Amino acid sequence: MKKLIIVYYGGLKNHLIFNDFIIKNHDIIDCIIKVPISAQKNGKKNYIAYKNLFRSSISFIFFIFMITYFSNFFLSFFTNIHSVAKLKKIKFIKEKDFNINIIKKNKLDPESIILFSGSTILDKKTINYFNSYILGFHEGELPYMKGSALYLWYFMKTEFKFAYSTIQTIDEKLDNGRPLLFSEKIKINSCNSVFDLWLKLSCSYRTQLGQIQNKIRDNSDFNFQKSPTQYMKNTYMLNFPNRSDIKLLKRKKIILFNFEDFKKILNIFFP
Repeated sequence: MKKLIIVYYGGLKNHLIFNDFIIKNHDIIDCIIKVPISAQKNGKKNYIAYKNLFRSSISFIFFIFMITYFSNFFLSFFTNIHSVAKLKKIKFIKEKDFNINIIKKNKLDPESIILFSGSTILDKKTINYFNSYILGFHEGELPYMKGSALYLWYFMKTEFKFAYSTIQTIDEKLDNGRPLLFSEKIKINSCNSVFDLWLKLSCSYRTQLGQIQNKIRDNSDFNFQKSPTQYMKNTYMLNFPNRSDIKLLKRKKIILFNFEDFKKILNIFFP
């Protein structure tokens, strides 16, 4: 039976994806590697990504920091991936990047399946080292929705009635891998805020991970799924919204975050 290696950055998204999964499936996890939240390029901070973010509004910048840096800090006082790994006696590694040098340094098994939820684009050497899959997590329907902050853009692109998350095989190019699994559809206009859709997309991976662990335990290969939305003509490559985009969002009377969302966050920390 193949083993899993989880590569993740701190924050609320990966807590929602992995925490319970690790508790229930610790026996098929070889090790867990934590990498920086900050966007990385060749082991260094990718300041272009920061430049794009800081072109946005203060409210959106706060939103991003809330679901990443702030939540990562608060999770250090609660049950988190590191503490669960320690409890379940899973090898836990903290690195500044995930590349071929880190892989060889830690003697990672090339037959392992990688669950990669990091903040960098992997290079060819890293990808080719592993004989099995490197699977990435994407809050959008591939191949139609690529890039960043898609949970916001779903409200702006009116041709989409439903949102999906995708687990894809990792490629050298951003969001260019082959889609493996899609979530159940999430009705966009039923979400009362951008955060509400972000939360539903982040939680939707749990079902997909359940399918992955079943395949591993059965020692069977994956069946790649077709995109649920076959009729789309446009493919979008999107980035963080600028100030004009946020103003348009407000004109549509769509809010980033509300008091109900704050209660949802409290419920995550105090279930």
